Amino acid sequence: MTIGEYIKKLRRDKGWSQRLLSYKSGLSNAAISKIETNKRIPEIDSLTSLARAFGIDRDILISIRDGSQESTYSTDDIIPAEMVNLPVVGTVRAGAPILAVENIERYMPVASMFLSKASEYYILRIKGDSMNQLFREGSFVVIERTSDIEDGNIAVVGLNGSEATIKRVQFKDDGIILYPMSHNPVHQPNFYHMEKDDVHILGKLKLSLTEY
Repeated sequence: MTIGEYIKKLRRDKGWSQRLLSYKSGLSNAAISKIETNKRIPEIDSLTSLARAFGIDRDILISIRDGSQESTYSTDDIIPAEMVNLPVVGTVRAGAPILAVENIERYMPVASMFLSKASEYYILRIKGDSMNQLFREGSFVVIERTSDIEDGNIAVVGLNGSEATIKRVQFKDDGIILYPMSHNPVHQPNFYHMEKDDVHILGKLKLSLTEY
């Protein structure tokens, strides 16, 4: 069984369309079609995204692609990747900032291979459309809890002591510019003074997840 046939069987076993796998993995629908028909051999990044979507160990897909397990693996033999439960602690509006309430609503499983044991993580739900080039409204993002970020990072930023938003950030003088990444032109960059606007970095983007 080729890697393309294997991906196709995994998808069909779950009852997913190519479009749904595209949404869950972040790969384009055209890319998935080419992989499944063996017109494209997936690179490591693509296999990582597909493994995350299916919730399996990436090494399984790599070994099948490279031929070492071509004739021995069945989709019934899949050992799911080790998962950790992360707390969903609130909502961040990808638009006008709103309060991110730090109350644990529930827990969601995330494959541990994508996380560092040295860091702490939490999950937020996206609301609004000011970041819709990256996230759909209703999707979830895994945030690494840290105040150490660099220009260009996607970060969760607390404002005025009670509001929070997720944006691409750039530091300037004694403030920060928050850049939306949206197809909606109504959203424009905004500058905030670190002290006057009580700006706090609450974390940076680690992973974006599909809607659960």
